[in-house]
Amino acid sequence: MRILFVDDEPENVETAKVHLEKTGLSEGLPTVNFSNAEAAFRSMLPDIVVLDLIDGGNTADPKPTGNATLQFVWRTRFCPLIIYSAHPEAFADGEWR
Repeated sequence: MRILFVDDEPENVETAKVHLEKTGLSEGLPTVNFSNAEAAFRSMLPDIVVLDLIDGGNTADPKPTGNATLQFVWRTRFCPLIIYSAHPEAFADGEWR
């Protein structure tokens, strides 16, 4: 299974990657940042994308940088998305705060 992780802080997905590799579901799971996500998606054609929505660089004012990747995937081809964030407080009631 081809799984692409998109996160500006790769250490956030290491536990999930290690678990997936141990179970034999996948190998060589790449993690790319937001700026490399589209190129990685095109070249890899993943079965699943695990997408961080929030740019963690500025915790005082988190930005939903992953939205561009989300829109790109939706427009490009069908691919299941798992969306997560280390800043759940930035998204409430369907709106960014």
